[in-house]
Amino acid sequence: MASSALGLIRIVSNSELVKQEQEAEKAAQEARDKNNSPLLQGLSKHVTEAWEQARDAKNSVLPRLQRAQRARVGEYDPEKLAQIKSFGGSTESVSYTHLTLPTIYSV
Repeated sequence: MASSALGLIRIVSNSELVKQEQEAEKAAQEARDKNNSPLLQGLSKHVTEAWEQARDAKNSVLPRLQRAQRARVGEYDPEKLAQIKSFGGSTESVSYTHLTLPTIYSV
C-alpha cells in the first residue's frame, strides 16, 4: 500500500484509489452473480409469497379484532361515534363487556 499519513490526513495515490474502486466493483459483481442463483431466487419468491399471505390473513381479521378491543374498553366504532355526534347525542358507551368477560373466562 503506497499511502502515507501526515497527522490525521491520509494521502492515497490515484492509482491506489482506482485499484480500490475496481476491487469493490469486482466484489459487488460477484455478490450480484451469487444472489442470482436459481436456488436463492426460488427461496426469495417463496418467502415473499408466504409473507404476503400472512399479511392478507392478518388484514382480513384485523377489523374484527379492533371492534372487539373497542367493545372491551367501552368505546363506540368510529362510524357509530360520528353518527352519534352528528345529532348531538351522548358519546358515553354502555359496556356490558365487563359483565360478560368474567363469565366467559370462568367456563
